[in-house]
This record gives sequence, structure tokens and C-alpha cells, in this order.
Amino acid sequence: MEIFCFLLLPAIISVASGLALRRFLKSSAGPPAAQRKLLRLLLGNALVLLFLAALLFLAGETYFRSSEQTDGGAVTRASRRWYKRYYHENTQHFRDNVDYQLALLPGKRRITFCGDSFTVGWGVKNVEDRFANIIRKNNPQWDIQVQALEGLSTQEELKNLLRVHAMGCQFDVLVLVYVPNDAEDLVVDDLFMETSQAPWLVRHSDFINTMYYRIKTGYDPNRQAYLKCYQSPLWEQHTNDLTTLRNFVQSTGARLMVVTFPFINAPLDQTYQFRFAHQKLAEFWRQIGVPHLDLLPIYEKFSPQQLRVNRFDAHPNEFAHQLAANAIQKFLRENVPGVVR
Repeated sequence: MEIFCFLLLPAIISVASGLALRRFLKSSAGPPAAQRKLLRLLLGNALVLLFLAALLFLAGETYFRSSEQTDGGAVTRASRRWYKRYYHENTQHFRDNVDYQLALLPGKRRITFCGDSFTVGWGVKNVEDRFANIIRKNNPQWDIQVQALEGLSTQEELKNLLRVHAMGCQFDVLVLVYVPNDAEDLVVDDLFMETSQAPWLVRHSDFINTMYYRIKTGYDPNRQAYLKCYQSPLWEQHTNDLTTLRNFVQSTGARLMVVTFPFINAPLDQTYQFRFAHQKLAEFWRQIGVPHLDLLPIYEKFSPQQLRVNRFDAHPNEFAHQLAANAIQKFLRENVPGVVR
């Protein structure tokens, strides 16, 4: 049905309108009567417009139907194709190419990364190019686990950890991978409607689907709302959530460490709106005694084009993950007892 509606039908319309336009031009070769001049002009313009519109739609639909380009919200049909091809879960239902043991392994430090789509490696085709997998490859003496899911806030990350802990999973060193939108559950977040609620054409046409969400996400009001999370009274609520997560990790006998990623949709110069948030977070973690690594000083040396997956997806690309892996590996070696430097 979709093939007929969005590929065959535009092709038929394009050919039919082209033939009609050709016939119209031939029939209009002679001088038209004065009373028919305006009608012929309007009809000719309509046929040209129909022909070009059908041709443009056919070209766009053909191109985007084969696209696997991700977007930041994982809402487009192209993103879902990427997910189907490159997102593979282990037996614990996390994105990875190894299965996880619940009990700590004798003689191995376990490093558990928890977070959202930045930690998952959204937009990175080969999971081995994700920062956690790079660290695993470079340090076979460590048991690396990535217990991350897309779209999690701080409260949801805690629920995820409680869930896996209830299943018998043990923690040793737990690294919270933080992004400035982790407090999003404290603000309204209705930019991305459920894709099942989108109009029929948006759900079934790749061309319309892509254009619709690119326009819709061209300006993200939530990014401005996130700024409020680092001001009173939301800041106090958020730090309470972070403290609760810290307390839970400590209650399991594990140690919490934190890595903060900046937003990389725009230049990380002095115009970066969340710079003050990074400073507040660094001071908060210092006050409660949690080792903290901020990747902003590393990433600000590069342009967004060098760091992000694509212009429509501001998740870290392979290069950004390599930078993160180098910094996090050094951070772990400097702060985890028993890790060889």
C-alpha cells in the first residue's frame, strides 16, 4: 500500500501531468481567443506545478525511503531503520555484544556505566566504537557493563538500577554518565509526540515524515526549559534526586563516579548556555564527595560538526566517543583503587 501511495502514484501523476502539459502546449500553439486566455494560463501553470510537485515528491520519497540517518529524538522512520539494523541487545536487554554476569567476577573490577542515549551510543553504527566498548577493549582486566537506555532521566536511571539490582546484579564501581537534560522529568517535555499519534501521512511517507520532524525539532523549546532545572527551586529537587542515587549506590557497597557530557548541538564557546550548569554540577559533586569528570574542556576544542553524529542528531559520533574513552579511562585509573595505572 505504501509503495503504491508514495512511489507508484507520484510517478503516475508525474507522467500523466507531463503528457497533459505537452498536449496542452501543442493545442495552445495558435493564438487563443481573448476570453480563453486567462483560463489557458491558469491551467498551464497548474499542470507545470503538478508535474514539478509530483517529481519532487517522488525524488524525495525514493531518497528518504532508503535513508538510515538518525535524529536526536529517534522519531523518524529512518531512525527506526537504523535501530533495526544496528541496535542489538544482549540477554539483559541492553545494547551490547556481550552478555553480563550478575555476580562480581573474581579478580576483576566491575565498571558499570549507567545513563541514557549518550551512553547507549545512539547514532554509532558499530557498538565497538562506543566509549564503553573502547575502554573494555583496552582493559580486558575490567568487567565493563553498560546498563543504559534511551531517554532516561535521573529518576528513571535510579529505577533502572533498582531493577537490575533486584535481579541480583552486583555493583563495584558505578559511573553515572550525565547529560544536561537528565533533569527533564522536572519540566514539561511534550515536543516529541508519540509517533503513533502523528498524522497518517507522517507515519507512512518517509519524505513527509522526515520533513515534518525536521521542522518540528528545528527549535527545541525543551532545551530552554532544561536551563530552569539548574535554578531554584528545580535545582534543589534535582540535587535531591542525584543524592538519592548516590545513597543507593553506596548502600550496595559500590562507589559512584560521574562523567558529564555537554550538549554538542552548537559551539562550546562562551556562548554555550549550559556552562554555568556544568560549574554548578562540579561544585555539587565535590561537596558530596563524588569524583567527577567534565568532558566540556575536552570537547570545546572541537566544532559541533566534528563531534556530533549528523546535523540532525547531536549525539556523540565515533570521534567524540574515542575522546571520551581516553578521558574516562584516565579518570578511572586515577580514582579507582586496585586499578593498574
